[in-house]
Amino acid sequence: MAATRKTGENLYLRLVKATVEGVERLVMVAADRFSADMLKGKNIRRGDKVRAWVGKERDGRSWNRAHALGQLLVDNIEGYEHLNAHQALKRLQTLAGVECDDTMITGVTVPCPHCGGHLEVPAMQARAPRSLAYDHMDEMVFQTVYTALRKYIKDNYWPECSEAQIDQMASLVENY
Repeated sequence: MAATRKTGENLYLRLVKATVEGVERLVMVAADRFSADMLKGKNIRRGDKVRAWVGKERDGRSWNRAHALGQLLVDNIEGYEHLNAHQALKRLQTLAGVECDDTMITGVTVPCPHCGGHLEVPAMQARAPRSLAYDHMDEMVFQTVYTALRKYIKDNYWPECSEAQIDQMASLVENY
């Protein structure tokens, strides 16, 4: 039985050296049979010019390390204890302002917990963390984000620790 990929999933390319018009170049070729079939299915042929987002494939260990960092916060920092590792990572990302979208929201009405009525808020800033998922960010950007998150932890929670020590503590978190 042939395996299939869902529509819209990534195809994978590999860089290889090839001689094109007498000049040695790096070219991209389908990395596997599924990717080659996807290219054929899109009627993309040799010589066609295509548009693509290109990023280096992510290292799964980095993803686990980031979630271990989130779990380290859950286990040790007040205010994170009610979150899971992923939620802690998102909260940290938002607080640090790393890879976030900031938006100004105007004309907001919010319930007032003290009087039971509503308050008009003329404008407020909203910050939403971007996805750190494999298909949204390449490994180099992810490593920059991870470094910035460690720095935020050092500066705001554990100034007595180095970023390397924080990384080492995260590496000791079980199940990641």
